[in-house]
Amino acid sequence: MSLIHDLVEIDAGDVAAWDTSGRKRVEHDEYDAIAKIHQMLENSEGEELEKLWIEHEELKTIEAKLVKACDQICPLIYRVVFKSGYAGTGVDREKLDEILLKYVDFSETTKDLYYALTEEIAVLGLFDLRTDENIQ
Repeated sequence: MSLIHDLVEIDAGDVAAWDTSGRKRVEHDEYDAIAKIHQMLENSEGEELEKLWIEHEELKTIEAKLVKACDQICPLIYRVVFKSGYAGTGVDREKLDEILLKYVDFSETTKDLYYALTEEIAVLGLFDLRTDENIQ
């Protein structure tokens, strides 16, 4: 499921979690991408991949929720390892919680990992500490 999600993103592109206008554009492109992938494969294989992708998008199964949580947590790990901050994005800890907590709160494990990473990001001073009004 994770690989199928990534295949679709390779074709459609990806956007930052906080980019709501970009997210709307990419959602449309993702549907086009999965249709293209489906057409390239045998009917049953294409159908199976499309079903898995839809399962991921709907977030109704534990597997889909886990894949989504991992997809959201990976960039946090990257930011900690490479000390890459949110400067200029308008993303502070509160904003990040607003965007991402809904994807990790189904499990104590994913939630604990999320909180550990966001705490480390805060300790490293990587959040954007400016208010939205100050961002140009």
